[in-house]
Amino acid sequence: MDLKKTLKRFAKPKKLAQRQATATSQGVRSVVGEPVANSITPQKLAGILKAAVDDDPAEFFELAQEMEERDGHYASVLSTRKLALIGLEDDLGAEDSDKKAQEIAEAVRTDVLENPLFDGLKMDLLDALGKGVALVEITWDTSGPRWKPAAFDWVDPRWLQFDKQTRREIRLKQDENAEGIALQEFKYVTHLPKIKSGLPVRGGLARLAVWSWMLKSYTLKDWAAFCEIFGQPLRLGKYSAKASDKDKRALLQAVRSIARDAAAIIPQTMDMELIQSKSTGGAVFKELAEYLDKQISKAVLGQTMTTDDGSSQSQATVHDDVRSDIKAADAAQLARSINTHLIQPYVMLNFGRQERYPVYKLVIEEPEDLKTEVEILDTLLSNGLDVSRSQIRDKFGWRAPEDEEDVFLVKQKEEPQKSADKPPMSTALNRQNLQTDAQEHMHDHPDHLDTIIQDGLSDWQKQGDPLLDPVFKVLEQAHDYAGFLKALESLMQQQDMGPLTDALTQATIKARISGAADE
Repeated sequence: MDLKKTLKRFAKPKKLAQRQATATSQGVRSVVGEPVANSITPQKLAGILKAAVDDDPAEFFELAQEMEERDGHYASVLSTRKLALIGLEDDLGAEDSDKKAQEIAEAVRTDVLENPLFDGLKMDLLDALGKGVALVEITWDTSGPRWKPAAFDWVDPRWLQFDKQTRREIRLKQDENAEGIALQEFKYVTHLPKIKSGLPVRGGLARLAVWSWMLKSYTLKDWAAFCEIFGQPLRLGKYSAKASDKDKRALLQAVRSIARDAAAIIPQTMDMELIQSKSTGGAVFKELAEYLDKQISKAVLGQTMTTDDGSSQSQATVHDDVRSDIKAADAAQLARSINTHLIQPYVMLNFGRQERYPVYKLVIEEPEDLKTEVEILDTLLSNGLDVSRSQIRDKFGWRAPEDEEDVFLVKQKEEPQKSADKPPMSTALNRQNLQTDAQEHMHDHPDHLDTIIQDGLSDWQKQGDPLLDPVFKVLEQAHDYAGFLKALESLMQQQDMGPLTDALTQATIKARISGAADE
């Protein structure tokens, strides 16, 4: 189907270039609404929720808007859920690999995705997370060879209504038409997130969070009144029995004034006392408010770790504020709405109907706990696993240092003291070293006493074991240096000096005899 036939069948340039959902100074499309949250009560709230389903959802949409303006916690978690999608990378793929499909995909990328207003469109569509429905009107630029979006205008949900029969078709309110008017084709991007099954107006997060929000508003009001009464001392004025009515009025005025001015004057015959409150009842209000905040966090984010529980940085990074499965579902539904109500109409208007259209997606990269990765890698490397340096750098997103580039040098750690079952050096090796050192000394420095020393060392194990065995036993059992030193204090009682003393005595006698012979 060529472009002219497409335009004749589907759209008129003049209507596509003009706004349909415009505001009026009065009537059903007024930009000014009546506040709803000021006088909210359980009975009134129940009526608003019922009317949203049965008749007109305008009051519910107004209340949902005021909730975001009045409650910082609800506004924060709802904004977090929205921004989790805004920060994702856009991706567009052609369903076919032929030249025409690639040409269409490139046109969509240029005219739609790279439009500076596109991120604003996504944010406006995500208004549906709270209210259950969002509508954005497209104003098309029809002056060029390709018709492209020139503006995306958020439509106030109070201007919308649902058809009376199914309560699913969105219609635009009109003063002279109680049924509303149908939305012009190719003019609107509609987003109806399927957070739960049922009617769209019942699927918004505001409907789920509104009861906790209302109870919290009551709690904060009571808490403020409690602080006003018990947060400052009781001012008690005392007057004598002879006090006149004038004196009593003066004392009452002084008691009232001292709270504002911290100063007052009273007659000398009267007395004023400040009684400090010792009430700790405020904790009840605080705990209730925090509990309600947690319920809102669970409803909006699917978890409370990154908002309420004071979790660690690594835990918060893994949770990434919004539960990953919720974010994936939100991303898929938002992309589906953009594909259906923006990209496909753009392709139809410019290239005619296609069997397959380019598919827009939001790319989600699963967060990784890099601290755990490092701990696992350290364990594997210490057990002999061979890993490529380039693979490790790719894992953490680091590049290899270039030539002559300054790099951080890590000081090698000293070997920790071995445990009892792995002594730093075996007992047999220590003993062997004693004999080896003595033999090397005699070989390098021959002397007439070498024979005497050699004879004495021939039985070195018999002489040394009674002395060294207790020492090596203590060394193997000690867990640290301090424990080893402490054990040495009682070590002499376990050592047998006899064999060594006998050997030294014999060597001394031989040395004296040898010396006398030399003389």
